[in-house]
Amino acid sequence: MGWYFFRQSQKKENFTLHLSARVLAETLRAQFYLTIVKRSDSNKAIKLLDITGVSKFAGFGWLNHVVNKYSTSSEKTEESNIEKNIIFVTKHWIDDQANYFKSKTKTLSAHHHKLEEIKGVLFAASAVMALLLIFFKTTLVNTTLFAHVDAKTFTVLLMGLLLFWLSIWEIHQNKMAIKELLWQYQNQYKVFTHAKESLANTTSIEDKLLILEGLAERSMMGNCIWITHRFHREQEPPTAG
Repeated sequence: MGWYFFRQSQKKENFTLHLSARVLAETLRAQFYLTIVKRSDSNKAIKLLDITGVSKFAGFGWLNHVVNKYSTSSEKTEESNIEKNIIFVTKHWIDDQANYFKSKTKTLSAHHHKLEEIKGVLFAASAVMALLLIFFKTTLVNTTLFAHVDAKTFTVLLMGLLLFWLSIWEIHQNKMAIKELLWQYQNQYKVFTHAKESLANTTSIEDKLLILEGLAERSMMGNCIWITHRFHREQEPPTAG
């Protein structure tokens, strides 16, 4: 049943839809806050999607059409209003994103270390059972645990289950790209934290706007790199010949 549902989910391309939606969400988020400070440029966003190859992936072609709807307003804005908008963007985008990535990094890191400890316990338990089978085989055979099941049969069964669980855990970790996801969260946290510090140490409005533009570009680039990595992990590698 598990194999059947897995194959059905592949046919529906649910994961591709998820990745494309994530690209769109992160791109529009950056463009939205740049629009508030009158620095939105859809051409740069589309160029970034093209350079990274994301827009060329199957099922991703529609992204350019959505992003292209954004355009920089030619309407002039007073410097005082721009400064207020920068404060708004800093609070609702940079601060929120920095706190989000910090929290996700902490949570995922703790989860990863916990799973590593479980992995160590499973490996150690399998090793202990192997030693028991080597040195206490006769005792285990003569020990009946329940019904007609002796300790040796139960030990072999349990040792096989532990190795099976360990294999499933490894496959799951690799499939979900946990280590790469942790790297992305850490990298994005550093990007937003650095931008926050740069804004705090800058008084020029123009310099602040340039910092926000650079932040948006680095944020979208980081997301595109992650999406590219995850998309290719899901694809079958080309076969020889």
